[in-house]
Amino acid sequence: FNLILFRHFIFGNDKFLYLGIGGDSFNGYFPYYKNLLENIYNGDLSFYDFKYGIGGSIFQEPSLIFDPYNIFLIIGGVKNIYKSLLFVTLLKFHIIFNFSYLFFRLKGKNEYMSILAAFLWTFSSYSVLWSNQYHFLTMISVFTLLMYSIEKYKRSREIVLVILSSFLLGVLGPYFVYIVGIFLFFYQLINLDNIWRD
Repeated sequence: FNLILFRHFIFGNDKFLYLGIGGDSFNGYFPYYKNLLENIYNGDLSFYDFKYGIGGSIFQEPSLIFDPYNIFLIIGGVKNIYKSLLFVTLLKFHIIFNFSYLFFRLKGKNEYMSILAAFLWTFSSYSVLWSNQYHFLTMISVFTLLMYSIEKYKRSREIVLVILSSFLLGVLGPYFVYIVGIFLFFYQLINLDNIWRD
């Protein structure tokens, strides 16, 4: 489905930037990432940068600076930033699909229903629309990992993935912690019988 959804970027010459409703990718995120990569490669990375508007802390957007997928942008370099952004987006969709599939399998769904549910989760309108808001798609991938890790913990008491996904969510900033925290509170209330199960 990614090949169809992103065909203009994968097979064509279009760059993975949007104008209009996705204009933030062109006007905000791309310049931020490009400047960040240039600073890393030039050895000019500092806590405060006058290239951000009239100047600002590089930590003003924790969901951008601490995005775990940035490692692929750093590896790709400034010259390949367009391809790296597309690769990272496709990777996020792949991770979302795999962990949502595993989540639904843990919930006791058969393979066909798990694939269908994972497909709907992965390619929901929220994910597709906000794929140009790179950190939103990161949050969805971390949220999916967190949901899977919570369900796995309930069954096998393996806490490593819960800690990892919680940490990743935490470094993305308080906004996402708040949103996901509200959801998880009600999710756990609905699933109370599973919490106390031996």
